[in-house]
Amino acid sequence: MTDPAARKVYVQWEQEASAMLARFRAAAARRPDDPEFTGLIGELHQASPEVRSWWPRHDVLAVGGGTKQLHHPALGDVTFEHTVLQVADHPEQTFVYFTAADIYQSRLAGLASGVR
Repeated sequence: MTDPAARKVYVQWEQEASAMLARFRAAAARRPDDPEFTGLIGELHQASPEVRSWWPRHDVLAVGGGTKQLHHPALGDVTFEHTVLQVADHPEQTFVYFTAADIYQSRLAGLASGVR
């Protein structure tokens, strides 16, 4: 949220950043006495005017899948579907995988092989 480069990567940066903060709030609520979370919350407030504005809304979101639109410098805007698998006994552990529509897969394969 505090990295200026993220504003260039996420096509809908404000929506993504707000949702990320809401998921972070849910994680922090599971550890109310954790000094590392408390410290990180303070750091985020210092570093980001958006955090200072959004935190009082008390938004909470569960971890979940959906769609992400990312801007790639060579490929342009690419839409990915992502799925989040969460370990029931350890909700902090997740596995996230992304899939792209067929139209993007050949472009991504070309980029990976050095062909544009």
